[in-house]
Amino acid sequence: MAGTPDRKLKILHVIDTLNPGGAERVLVTAANVFHRHGHETAVLAIVKAGPLAAELDTGIKLHTLGRSMRFSPLPMLQLGKIAAHYDIIHAHLHYNAVYAALSKILSGNSTPLIFHEHLGNVEQRKMGLPLKFTVKRSSFIGVSRRICG
Repeated sequence: MAGTPDRKLKILHVIDTLNPGGAERVLVTAANVFHRHGHETAVLAIVKAGPLAAELDTGIKLHTLGRSMRFSPLPMLQLGKIAAHYDIIHAHLHYNAVYAALSKILSGNSTPLIFHEHLGNVEQRKMGLPLKFTVKRSSFIGVSRRICG
């Protein structure tokens, strides 16, 4: 059971790149913390790794898909196949969460998705169908009570 304290989880963090930025910094910190607590932790960069990849602890697996077009089906399918080996998909930022949700459908993957939004103005954004679809099929972590309520 995922809530059992003694159970070690297999966690896949998903983001587009690990270029310098706030969400990217949170991902690296979270991945390192989970890894240091004994969880099998991996990071999947949808586009490219970026300079913050060097700050991941040794032992954290890094997957890079090299996606070149926004909704390329092959990388989407690859993400779903990789995620099938993990207990949780932790997708950072809304566009990566949508991509991960679509990859789950394309690949038939049933791994639970956690959508971690880092932008404080998410509640002001018009939610299109892909984002509404993703929110309904994931757990949500927001950066403030305002966007979580």
